[in-house]
Amino acid sequence: APGVRSRTVDTTIRRLRLKLEIDPSSPACLRTARGIGVVLVPRERIGHQASRTGLLGRSTELASLERSVRPGVVVTLVAPPGMGKSRLAREWAATNHARWIALDDISSREGALAAVADACRLPVGSRPAEPVVLDDAHGLNPEAAATLAELLRDVAVVATAWSPLGLRGEQVVQLGPLDLS
Repeated sequence: APGVRSRTVDTTIRRLRLKLEIDPSSPACLRTARGIGVVLVPRERIGHQASRTGLLGRSTELASLERSVRPGVVVTLVAPPGMGKSRLAREWAATNHARWIALDDISSREGALAAVADACRLPVGSRPAEPVVLDDAHGLNPEAAATLAELLRDVAVVATAWSPLGLRGEQVVQLGPLDLS
């Protein structure tokens, strides 16, 4: 009928957000873009979405991480590949609304700055206001790691790497085998 407005699309988007988003009131997967409509952002681009299955065997490390994280300190989760560094970081990121910065295959200062800018949707060299996770930071050269530590000095930073990054004041959380008891 003329003058009747359907809420079908709005209702459908709301229901999808309830299923896809960790916090539906602050959408990360389904974003509204003025003049475009609703945009689906793939989870791998978001990175900070926690698994719906929960975190198993890392409660001690998660508690240690929560105690260590504060602005001005880079907390690095250290373990060999496949030990759950990124999974633990995703859990922390989801509960702390952190930006996920994928650094795999990035070693240079310029590449690292570009990755931060892209993930935080800021101009290159701008300081993000929210906490961040630097995933796969083991490939960064020392200059790039130091530049990121300086750029991110005002926010909480969790990094994942195979070994400590060697930054001044870095806190290291060493991951061992899973504790399934």
